[in-house]
Amino acid sequence: MNRTVTQSFKQRKNLVDGNSSGGLAGGPLKRLATGGITVAFFRILGVLLAIAVNAVLARLLSEGDFGRFVLLATMMTTAGYVARMGLERIVVRFTSLALARQDSPLLRRTLNTTVWLYCLTLAMVVVFWWGILSAFGESLLGGRCEASLIVYTSMSIVFGSTLLMIAEVFRGFHRLNWASWFSAEGSGPFVAILMVAQLLILRATGHDITLARSLTVLLVALMVPCILSSLLLVVIARNAFFRLGIGELEAAKTGQKTDDRPIAGAVTVSLFLQIGLPIMLTQLLAGVCVFGDVWIAGAYCGGTELDVIGASKRLTNLLAIPMSIMNATVAATIAGLHSIGKTELLQAVLRKASSIAIIPSLAFGTLLLVFPGPILQIFCGESYSQGGLYVVAMVIGYMFLCFSGSAEMALVMTGKQNVSLAISIIAALALTFLGSWIGARSGPLAIVVVSSTVLAIRSLAVWWAARVCLGIWTHPQTSIFSGFAFSTSLIKGFLR
Repeated sequence: MNRTVTQSFKQRKNLVDGNSSGGLAGGPLKRLATGGITVAFFRILGVLLAIAVNAVLARLLSEGDFGRFVLLATMMTTAGYVARMGLERIVVRFTSLALARQDSPLLRRTLNTTVWLYCLTLAMVVVFWWGILSAFGESLLGGRCEASLIVYTSMSIVFGSTLLMIAEVFRGFHRLNWASWFSAEGSGPFVAILMVAQLLILRATGHDITLARSLTVLLVALMVPCILSSLLLVVIARNAFFRLGIGELEAAKTGQKTDDRPIAGAVTVSLFLQIGLPIMLTQLLAGVCVFGDVWIAGAYCGGTELDVIGASKRLTNLLAIPMSIMNATVAATIAGLHSIGKTELLQAVLRKASSIAIIPSLAFGTLLLVFPGPILQIFCGESYSQGGLYVVAMVIGYMFLCFSGSAEMALVMTGKQNVSLAISIIAALALTFLGSWIGARSGPLAIVVVSSTVLAIRSLAVWWAARVCLGIWTHPQTSIFSGFAFSTSLIKGFLR
């Protein structure tokens, strides 16, 4: 047992120092390989299932209902950002730190503080959501807002946001497979499977798919994995505390010390608020920049136009999935390498990861630029084929977002979240006022063009901020083929 404990201390030191005597066999690139392959598998599966969900909903919902469903989905996503208040980033950071230090008091304090603070903010968001839909639901949705719809969406916020929080706790425990499987994001496989199954069963039994019924389907698809993942998390957390207890006893017997123990007391609500509020506001405003065109279109357009814009947004949003995979993989690596001052290695890791992530985005983006109408027709149905110009405008903005790589994640994970927040505030205000002004005077295409332009400028600003504040570039390497070579080396390193 003593030998095992001694080896574990050496392994943790190698991980922190980034030592890698065997190429990808250790250090940050090894973690990028093993974690990236796991996350990528589940995310790709989730993307395929998400495409199936969107295709089924676009064909089964009546005219206008699909656009309202997309509008409500984006609004619930934003409400989830507020409810989590950046805690999903904080819990990963401090849980990983507690495990590395073998510090059970720190882990317990982190989880307890996260749980009760999250429950408080979630309750406040649900009450606010209920009031907003009760007062302005009809004007937002362009139709009657029934009480059942408010109930379904409120419960979906509760289960969806909680499911994503649990998934991030799994990530902090280094359980990337469970984190990706239960993720409530648009590419969560479990949620998508349940949605597709329910929709097909309802269709096979002759039931009409209405907006209220589709929201019920979404609620069930979020509730079931939320309950299951909660039970699984209890087991994983208990095992982690048990292992930490044994490790601390063995370290005491052998006289080995990793760090000074008493840092659990520093984990306070004020610390979480100080870190979490800028992260939450950045996520919220980034969501405004990405989904703002749908919200503005919901206020100034309606019916078929909102349906087409919503379908185009769901399609082009797939371009950001590879970058999401990359960010989920490199988040902990960014914090670790920055803390020990290995700037050059951090830049190399991020640029190589960006080179991999942009390959599928470039391929799919090129197809959307060349065949926007036909792909949208295949994706959502014949009635959506006229949305080609919307797709082209959105793709341009998303490509700038993909080009920036992990710039925003780098700012957040290195304590520069206020810089990202300032950029997001300016971009969100510009889109809100300029988009609303143009929306009242021009057509929906002008709204989409303005939104895409703001997204592109914001992405470039964040990318440049990472260079100025951290001294690193995060865009893909000059030769895009290096991404293919690095992908091969990752797989070889994983198989060693």
